[in-house]
Amino acid sequence: MPYDVIIVGAGPAGSAAAQTCAAHGLTTLCIEEHGTIGYPVQCAGLLSNAAFAECRITDRSILNRVSGARVITGNGREILIDAKVQKAVVVDRTAVDREMAHTAADAGAEFRLKTGVYGVKKDKVLTRGVYGHEEHTFKILIAADGPRSTIARL
Repeated sequence: MPYDVIIVGAGPAGSAAAQTCAAHGLTTLCIEEHGTIGYPVQCAGLLSNAAFAECRITDRSILNRVSGARVITGNGREILIDAKVQKAVVVDRTAVDREMAHTAADAGAEFRLKTGVYGVKKDKVLTRGVYGHEEHTFKILIAADGPRSTIARL
């Protein structure tokens, strides 16, 4: 099946892109090399209020609300910071990733898990995974597969 958009990587950036594209009526496929969305966890779960709002998800993944911090310097000096109001949240990253992917799927995006990209030819992505070897045609390709991007190297 030809897709308007193929996204490689189903972390927060990939799922957000998938949700936006699918919500605007574009046929969207999100390809993820791992078998479980949100695992392994790729980075910490401290988000500013603004960053959390950008995720467009419920509060279920929030573990703690942050309005201050205690910083201990290299020489042992302690600095207390109290903003008096919430500035950030600590989230369960797996839960964030999964909820964002579910939101994208609800908007109409398709997901292929346990599927890796091994090649890109003009307007085709070549994949290998639980569905065997496949070629998917695209109009737009989004590389959301992180700092060690396979797509960037191809």
